[in-house]
Amino acid sequence: MVNPKKKDCKRVLANWTCSSDSCQNEWTGSTWILNGKNQEGTYKDLVKGDYIEQKCRTCDNKYNELTSYGPYFFERLIYEDEEMKKWYRVFGEWDCNRDTCTKKWTSSYTWVLLQKYLDGVLASDLNRGDYFMQYCKDCNNVNNKLNEVNSDIKTESGIVTFFDNNCGQFKVIETTLTKLYVDECW
Repeated sequence: MVNPKKKDCKRVLANWTCSSDSCQNEWTGSTWILNGKNQEGTYKDLVKGDYIEQKCRTCDNKYNELTSYGPYFFERLIYEDEEMKKWYRVFGEWDCNRDTCTKKWTSSYTWVLLQKYLDGVLASDLNRGDYFMQYCKDCNNVNNKLNEVNSDIKTESGIVTFFDNNCGQFKVIETTLTKLYVDECW
């Protein structure tokens, strides 16, 4: 069976076991599962071709068992507010809700409740209090539509800031295709 393409998949955090009798290595890593398959059922519902297989990190065996998976998220992109609610920073696809405005935008500063993200709730099923609203930069409308949330970085390089709960300050990440640089707290 052929592995699916990453563009058709969602990244998850998965546990694997080597299927070689002489190895039996276990590991956890980022795994790509076809869109639509990553939220429904369990790993037992998946068949080869629903996910990108991984080589064993010990013996290089190509045929291994996906034993469990869950949402992929970064601890450093979590913000806890004064009410102890945890928010997760994602990419959001937005539309202005004003009839006279056709503005659409993507924002890397879209915050949704962490639990809603972990539960895989679609943007269309989020309630108003489940995310921070953004205003339209063309007409200043504050009641806009969040169409989609995505945690995967869509740019090949850029600078991203995030709130670091460890030091209680913002940090800067510079990303390129091959390296990730994190500044100290500032």
